[in-house]
This record gives sequence, C-alpha cells and structure tokens, in this order.
Amino acid sequence: MIVQRNYRFFYMFVFSTTLLCLYVFGFSWVYIIKIRDAEQITIWKAMAKTPASIALVVYTFIAVWFVGGLSVFHLYLMSTNQVNDVPWNGIFPVSHRDSVLSVANHCCLLLL
Repeated sequence: MIVQRNYRFFYMFVFSTTLLCLYVFGFSWVYIIKIRDAEQITIWKAMAKTPASIALVVYTFIAVWFVGGLSVFHLYLMSTNQVNDVPWNGIFPVSHRDSVLSVANHCCLLLL
C-alpha cells in the first residue's frame, strides 16, 4: 500500500524538520546571549548587533508551529492506526484500520 511504504519517510522528514527548527531557534538565542555576555551590553543591543539571528528566531518560531503541529497530528494518526488518505478511500482496502492494536504497535507498523 502506498501509505505504508512512504509514511515512515514522510514522518521522519516532518519530525526532523521540527527538530531542526527547534535547534536553530535555540542556538540563535544562545548566540545572542553569548554576544550580550562577551560585550557586557543589554539584550536589545546584542540583538541589534546580529540581525541574522533575529530573523532566524522569528522565522523558526513561526515555522515550528506548522511543522510541529504536523508532527503531532501525524503522531496522533499513527497512534490511532489512521492514515490521511481521504482521496484514496474508494481505491484501497481499509481492512488494516479495523485491527485493534496498541499505540506502540501502530507506530511500529508504520515506522519500521
């Protein structure tokens, strides 16, 4: 089935993008704090010295809500053994959704 073959790669891509956004967001702030501490200036002056870090903080703060929400949504779909295949409902059999498995089994079925 199409969903089972590609789902693990899609989810890992979305999840790793979420982690990347969090990483860039966090280390942009670390860089600003390092500038503040090294030069003994206020946080606002340190932010003025590094506009690229401010742009990254703003961009990743906005982006993490989209990719983070997508990660959480697809984690929910995996844990309840659902797939986001609405257009394909009439084409593929849906008997795999009728089984009653644990949350861990659903995630392992799709990711491994």
